[in-house]
Amino acid sequence: MSHHGIQLIEKMVKAMNDKDFKTLESLYDPNGSYHSTGDLADADRSAYVGVLREYMNAFSDLIITLDDVFASGDKVAYRVTGRGTHTDELFGVPPTKKKAEYISVNMARISGDKIVEEWYYGNDLDFWQQLGTAPPASVTTRR
Repeated sequence: MSHHGIQLIEKMVKAMNDKDFKTLESLYDPNGSYHSTGDLADADRSAYVGVLREYMNAFSDLIITLDDVFASGDKVAYRVTGRGTHTDELFGVPPTKKKAEYISVNMARISGDKIVEEWYYGNDLDFWQQLGTAPPASVTTRR
């Protein structure tokens, strides 16, 4: 399972970089649960992929690199760095044209060919400060 889980995460990162939302959504189980410290709290697939889509659309030149990936059993831990320019609205915040970078550490639980649970840990405040704004209420009150 470990090698398969790593391949699934690599496919997810490629789908993000390609803005291939159909493939991205297909990698997540429709009955799965997805957890975040910020934007998402606890979300279903639709909400989780919707937030990913919002970020990917707001940063037209977004590139995500898979910096580290480790697997054990049905779990995959990975660290990614995303870099891009804020060129479109993001949760109601108009484009700032500023470059931003975020690093997140994530853990995914894999079952079959799907991500059935995922935990995201990133410095959301630092990300919004790079854009010169505070997180909008629509992001901080989603819990």
